[in-house]
Amino acid sequence: MTEGHSPLEIIDYKELRKIVPFSKVHLLRLERTGRFPARVKLTDHHRGRAGWIRREIQLWIAERAALRETDRG
Repeated sequence: MTEGHSPLEIIDYKELRKIVPFSKVHLLRLERTGRFPARVKLTDHHRGRAGWIRREIQLWIAERAALRETDRG
């Protein structure tokens, strides 16, 4: 775990973009097909706030890196 981060730390889109440079539309497509961690709704209304669990994003990146290694072998 990254020092200073809670295992359930929620990050917003602005913070996510620093880690994964995808557009909102592309992220939504990936989420809908189960190929990216689903966002967490923080409010109940339709256009409410949502975020992602930092640890899930880190694990997703680690999985991509592992696939890169198996593709080379």
